[in-house]
Amino acid sequence: MFSAFRVKGLTIATLLLSTLLVACGSTTSSETGSASGTSLKVAFVPLGPITDKSWTETGYNGLVRAKAELGVTIAYTEQGTPIPDGERLARQYAQQGNQLVLLHGGQFVDAAKNAQKAYPKVWFCVAGGQVKGDHVCSYDPQQQEGSFLAGALAATVTKSGRLGLVGGFAFPALTRQLEGFKLGARYVKPDVKIQEVYINNWDDPAKGKDAGTALIAAGADVLFAATDSAAQGVFAAAAANGKFAVASYADQNSLEPKAVIASVLYDLSSLVYSTIKLAKEGKIAGEVYPGGLKDGVGNLVVNDALVDQTTKDKIASIKADIVAGKLKIPSTDLLSQVGSSDKIDPKSLSK
Repeated sequence: MFSAFRVKGLTIATLLLSTLLVACGSTTSSETGSASGTSLKVAFVPLGPITDKSWTETGYNGLVRAKAELGVTIAYTEQGTPIPDGERLARQYAQQGNQLVLLHGGQFVDAAKNAQKAYPKVWFCVAGGQVKGDHVCSYDPQQQEGSFLAGALAATVTKSGRLGLVGGFAFPALTRQLEGFKLGARYVKPDVKIQEVYINNWDDPAKGKDAGTALIAAGADVLFAATDSAAQGVFAAAAANGKFAVASYADQNSLEPKAVIASVLYDLSSLVYSTIKLAKEGKIAGEVYPGGLKDGVGNLVVNDALVDQTTKDKIASIKADIVAGKLKIPSTDLLSQVGSSDKIDPKSLSK
């Protein structure tokens, strides 16, 4: 009787959880892996929808790969998670028996730390959060390296000498992308003029388009977008005004093929997969697992129809110097604040 009561209780709890999530606009799903024996249960808490063709979708692809290749059981939130709901969802996934909860956004650091205190045997890992400790870790793409290349490209192709940057929110894992971009641009063109704006939004293309249009009106002819599906509005602004844009997180060159000159790929899929694999093998630790250009994280996929070979060769040479350590891109700690790159002389980066 006690066992039956527990099963019934769990069913009721699950129904209550589903009702609660629907009420806040989120949808959760779970899928069982195919491997025999006890399966690792992994939950994925993203910032945006898993179909955003950007940051979230690439991370989700790593989750799906882990299910297929490692046989793990996965659960995830389909429509994204507001920042205040991150801790609640992390706790609920832990309560459901997930041994690893991936919080796929640097703004979930506090959520991970607080949830771990309540569930000390569950692993909570944050994307880009640089958090580490007892049962907390991070898988951290060194985004400033890839965005440095993007800035170098933008400074090479600009005709007005003015660039515009659109960021989602100003926090270290995002800010370092814009600051890295600015350093790369100044490395190539020291007198380049740069204007940036944070729209405090991930998923509203209208906000992205408004920001992009305003930056173009101020003289920018190349835009850099570091946000999720709101970036599609930035690309639309560039296309409507005959300007260029650089995308982030996924290959989005085809979204506006006459405007998007390149996309910065951080290979979040592999970072998610490798983190799950460590947990599956019992090797996960309370560390920051970084990935940079030398690890294939931050590659620039260029739109061949818009970028000539001379420019591509130039960017390839800069990338080679970064990988070889001849060009040292500053750490997140040095690029965590808005405007922090303004204090760094790009020439000082060469070793």
